[in-house]
Amino acid sequence: MIPDSVRESLSVLENRVVVVEVGPFAWNDEPKPRAKPGDVVLITKHAGNVATGADGKMYRMVNCREIYCTIDAKLFEATRKEKAA
Repeated sequence: MIPDSVRESLSVLENRVVVVEVGPFAWNDEPKPRAKPGDVVLITKHAGNVATGADGKMYRMVNCREIYCTIDAKLFEATRKEKAA
């Protein structure tokens, strides 16, 4: 159980992102991968490094251990639309 005061401070650091690519050695010690390209996942906001890809878009490269879980993509989109409105 996480107290509400702690949960609020952690929520500032959460980040929901879409997986673009997974390296060949990601989660090789686990029974199945935590995520695949196209999945929406939860990572910490300060995880990884940000770089500009050949297409000019910004990407965040994270270690596979910094991906906590996949989340419902439909719920993710609905939440993102609410925040934009």
